[in-house]
Amino acid sequence: MTPDPTTARPRTDLAFLSVRSARALTPPPAPAPAPPTPTPTAAAPAVTEPVPRATSASSALLDLDDAPTAAPHTAAPTPAAGPAPATPGVPASGATGARRLDPSPPPLRLASLPTGGRLMLTPAAPVVALSRLASGVGTLNVEAAVTSGGDDLVLSCAYALASGQSSFLNPDSSQRTAPPDARLPVLTASGERSRRLSIDLRQVRTLSRAVFVLHSRSGTPVTWSGALLISTIGARIDVPLEPAPASAALAAVSLYQVDGRLVLRSERDPAGSPREACASFGYDAIAWLDDAHVIA
Repeated sequence: MTPDPTTARPRTDLAFLSVRSARALTPPPAPAPAPPTPTPTAAAPAVTEPVPRATSASSALLDLDDAPTAAPHTAAPTPAAGPAPATPGVPASGATGARRLDPSPPPLRLASLPTGGRLMLTPAAPVVALSRLASGVGTLNVEAAVTSGGDDLVLSCAYALASGQSSFLNPDSSQRTAPPDARLPVLTASGERSRRLSIDLRQVRTLSRAVFVLHSRSGTPVTWSGALLISTIGARIDVPLEPAPASAALAAVSLYQVDGRLVLRSERDPAGSPREACASFGYDAIAWLDDAHVIA
């Protein structure tokens, strides 16, 4: 027999069942709608390692201060253990303003004249070094190509040998080779009107230094014009004289032998006499007969 719940006797001891039934019959509240999911945006890639430094030569000219900045949400890169070693030719980090590869002044370098080259020595660039070939083969000829002084002008030379001997070769005297007692002279005077001197480059290491002096026989001041032309088998050098003031003598060009190579310098130093010109370049161990001639 199936009991009829409408006629059944109430059960007071099972009140909790009616409560649970009421709760079960009450529908649960509808869930709140989920907030709209925002459309994801592309995030900047996190910087996980330092940007590598460019290694090409041209990259050294770039402004290295404008490094990429990390995105705000990324972690800051771990600081290095110590300052990075300096890279030659690259400005230090944190520098501002115009870039300069080498902050120190450039070193002084001599102009080097290659074999077959030609150069003019000027007040702005007065020094040149000859190549070993141009310094050691054939002869070095020094010739005065001038329009001043006329027949009164002489090209002479003070010299010092590696042995310590020094003297003055004046073609206007009877002695036209130097040293005077040498079987093979290092210096020889020749040319028209005594305006050409030659150095035997086979003996280049015998010569320590020299200075070529232009002077007038009469001691009359000369307004200098023209140039000294210096040539070897492999080089040609022109030395204009125009910047020099009027004088009776002019120390025009100095010469030095450095480990078998010749270094020439334009001087244009005026003086009152050949003796005074030589003394100003340290040739003070010469026995002079007068202001232009030495004791043989």
